[in-house]
Amino acid sequence: MDHHREIVLSALENSIRQAATQIDDVADNPSPSESWHSSVDAAIRKAILAIERHFGDLAGEDGLIHEIQTDDPRLIGTLERHEAALARLLVEMWETREAVTSADEEHVERLRWLAGQLRHCANREITILYETFNPPPGID
Repeated sequence: MDHHREIVLSALENSIRQAATQIDDVADNPSPSESWHSSVDAAIRKAILAIERHFGDLAGEDGLIHEIQTDDPRLIGTLERHEAALARLLVEMWETREAVTSADEEHVERLRWLAGQLRHCANREITILYETFNPPPGID
């Protein structure tokens, strides 16, 4: 079971980081061109898909939350808070996708903020993984 957690969280963390990097790349090269807008849309769609994949891997029938409820219930609250943060971020992604209509500074900063939030989620997943493999003293 521990190996399964490591694989799931590692894959999730990597997909989120890749999505953040793609959003940063787009934000670093703003342009009024149609190709830039297409790149923004593609980067946000990749992030949306990564987050949706997280939901399936975390909360699906055989997801990590179910496994932890059985094997390591002390982390249920942590995973539920993470799931809620992912849900909020998903809403932000959809809203930003609709709102970015130009390459002005406000929209570019919004993209950078989203990339930062994605990295924060990836870091939180590393923390969850660490806590899974390193329970506090006295917990077996």
